[in-house]
Amino acid sequence: MKNKRDWIAIIPARAGSKRLSNKNLLKLGDLSLVEIAVSKALQSKVFDRVLISSDSQEIIDKAKALGAEALGGLRKKELSGDNATTIDVIKDLLNMKELSSIEGFTLIQCTSPFTLIETLAEVTNIAKINKCSSISIKEIEHSYLEWLLIKKNDYIKPVMDKIFSSNIRSQDATTVYSPSGNAYAVNKEYFFSYEDLIGPRSIPYLIRNKEELIDIDNLQDFHAALATYKKNTKFS
Repeated sequence: MKNKRDWIAIIPARAGSKRLSNKNLLKLGDLSLVEIAVSKALQSKVFDRVLISSDSQEIIDKAKALGAEALGGLRKKELSGDNATTIDVIKDLLNMKELSSIEGFTLIQCTSPFTLIETLAEVTNIAKINKCSSISIKEIEHSYLEWLLIKKNDYIKPVMDKIFSSNIRSQDATTVYSPSGNAYAVNKEYFFSYEDLIGPRSIPYLIRNKEELIDIDNLQDFHAALATYKKNTKFS
């Protein structure tokens, strides 16, 4: 039996995509995006198991050929539609008997193919040591909290009420960040406590490398990824 210290990698890879058909099977060089994600998870040597979750047998077969596992086979139908969330998929996996003793997991997204192995290891280690969650983040450039606006009905209003000032100096403003999508590492108990990847004690891992931050969501993103791959294969 595996011991309580086990930490797994989870790679969700649905077949359907509204903006870019079969994007997880698109290739950079000789490998598809799902194969790149599996390969990096295995190369990192920080995971006891690497799991693929997909509603596509082709995706599962490619992942398994490299050493990933597909617990339960194809993803359940109710977890394969547009309304299913990543949280739902993770919950379903973690409730399996085979994973009852794990300590935590790291979510790796196929659409961030330039994620460095170092990033996977660092984010995972932060979550393991602190028994919480750690996520990779990126700085939202040329924008600050005090400048952010939202649309409400026919009007716009500042996110931070009563403190908006278009004249505030950038050095005095609050830097804004967002998840980069490269990696999310979460202690299992922490995850079930908040039912989310981010909670009150989530520790950020800032990524500044613009190439590593490439996220493939549409055809334009994929063309940018191809160009990056061709000019700089250190990410391959």
